[in-house]
Amino acid sequence: MYNIMSWKSDDDIAAIAALIAQNKVVLGSSDTVLGLLAAANNLGHTALDHVKQRNEKPYLMLAVSQEQALNMVGLFKSTQMESFDKLKTNGVIQRLMEHFWPGPMTLVLPAQSNFGSPTIAVRVPRHEGLLKLLAITGPLYSTSANISGQPIPERLEDVDPAIISAVAAIINGDGKHYPVIPSTIVDCSGDEIKILREGAIKKDAIERLLRS
Repeated sequence: MYNIMSWKSDDDIAAIAALIAQNKVVLGSSDTVLGLLAAANNLGHTALDHVKQRNEKPYLMLAVSQEQALNMVGLFKSTQMESFDKLKTNGVIQRLMEHFWPGPMTLVLPAQSNFGSPTIAVRVPRHEGLLKLLAITGPLYSTSANISGQPIPERLEDVDPAIISAVAAIINGDGKHYPVIPSTIVDCSGDEIKILREGAIKKDAIERLLRS
């Protein structure tokens, strides 16, 4: 039987952060689906590939704040506060961030030139425990806790045994059932806003905001 840590314990969150710093993968509940978390570096990416049994596909990223997210993107340069000042000139992205973050919306934005990819998919979760963890670790890779191509589990008991055996720890919420609807992905990296995946936030809600 696996040991389950709690999002309500600061000591457990610190222990999870230490495991992630060792480039290990952890499984945890979130404000969306049961997910896998790893350090946002090459070793973390490789570790997730091993657990998910997939290769050469990007992972979403979690940030603790708009400031942290903007520090990773290439829309604006210099300091975070200067980035925020310049962001005000891009009303669409600003409105999406302010209206849907924290929450289950992932924005695809241009990445910093040294990031290794032309774009980055990032969101700020609405989850107290995750935000505490991100404040310690910095940005994290995040993906659903299923083998690539398999259904997203809604209970810990439904997670593939291969994943359970591969993760360093499990950090859980109070519930026994979890959503199977992932975040909505909106591509803001080009000249037009595109909804790549309709998830927890519906297309109609996004279109209403952009029309208002």
